[in-house]
Amino acid sequence: MPISKTKIYEVLYEHNALIVHFSGCPKGAGVEREDHMYPNDLKYVLDGNAQGGLSCSTVKPGDCFYGIERNATGCVGVLLGLKTDNSLRAVSPDDCGSFEYSGARESYLANEVTLESVSESITSRGIGGYNEWIVADYEVIGAFAVTPYEVSALFSPPIIPEVPAELLGADPIVGIKQTNVIEICNTFSSWPVFSFEQGLLCKWEAGGTKSVLHSELYAATET
Repeated sequence: MPISKTKIYEVLYEHNALIVHFSGCPKGAGVEREDHMYPNDLKYVLDGNAQGGLSCSTVKPGDCFYGIERNATGCVGVLLGLKTDNSLRAVSPDDCGSFEYSGARESYLANEVTLESVSESITSRGIGGYNEWIVADYEVIGAFAVTPYEVSALFSPPIIPEVPAELLGADPIVGIKQTNVIEICNTFSSWPVFSFEQGLLCKWEAGGTKSVLHSELYAATET
């Protein structure tokens, strides 16, 4: 019998942690799908088109979102909730190498969902690393964005006068660009945008941030 989503939310509350699916920066999973780059990848999730399963991480205030030793695979993502007690399919304190198969996300390295494994996936997360939760049948709470607001993007190939164009190629090159909160809020205007500011969970409103409670996002009550 699966543990209830209420129990999972209680673990999240204990650690002030959120479930977020990030737009990979650099880009990883999802590259096989057409128009997979940001922001199309996140709009695909926001529109509910990835109910077969998503690779997510749990993040909390004070986490690092830049450099090699970061606690997530990106800076901009979708904040998710669990629709049912079966929505959380697997957990791992590390990257568990999940993959998509027949429309579902799976992993041979992830752990079965128990109260102990859920908690351990947060408390035993490697220093300077990120954990992985596989979430299906999800609810969208909103968008999520933290500094340095970096996303993967397509760039035109470089022009080098000394090198013939046919040798440089014509295909766009995947690189990293920096966006900002205003652009993110405009891009996902139908959804609230959440963040971490000064060690607190907050929501962007009218050009500023408003502190919000964890319980406002994850109501840990039995239904």
